[in-house]
Amino acid sequence: MRKLKHVSIKQIILILLLLTFSKPGYSCENAVTGDRKDKIHAVAKRIRTLLSGINGIEVCIIENRVNVSGQVELPRDQNQILSVVRGYEFAVDANVDVSPDSMKKIAASISKDINNPEIQVVAKNRKIVLQGLVVSEDEKLRAEVIAKVYIPPALTELAIDPRKPANFGQTGIVNLIDIKE
Repeated sequence: MRKLKHVSIKQIILILLLLTFSKPGYSCENAVTGDRKDKIHAVAKRIRTLLSGINGIEVCIIENRVNVSGQVELPRDQNQILSVVRGYEFAVDANVDVSPDSMKKIAASISKDINNPEIQVVAKNRKIVLQGLVVSEDEKLRAEVIAKVYIPPALTELAIDPRKPANFGQTGIVNLIDIKE
């Protein structure tokens, strides 16, 4: 019978991490060096677990930081990702957008719900743009409220730089609707 060498707990954990991260869907793993190695891998695993229900993203380690990137189908998925990343801003960067095709579908749904031929709804530069001419301020506000149902407040500052404080008040909606005089 062959004797096994003494294996440390650290070596076992490293082997388990390597096996976990070598599964399909866990690509772009770069070698991490230094003391942060175990912490970074643990954060990456936790982020993958927290975001496991979201399609279209990739979680990987690049230059000793966890990177979450990709295109999601829904703005709420983007907000969930950015909220999770905010809890790990010391080690995680996020570059996640709602896909252009999804934004076009969302714009079409908003337009249908607004149900006003005088108001055009377009997806442009990762935003929903409302434009047109209406009779009253109430119509203008109604259109914006309907759009906000589809596009919840986003953590827009966090999407640009996760180390900055988030601005929860901003949305992905630009209201350019004018009122007839």
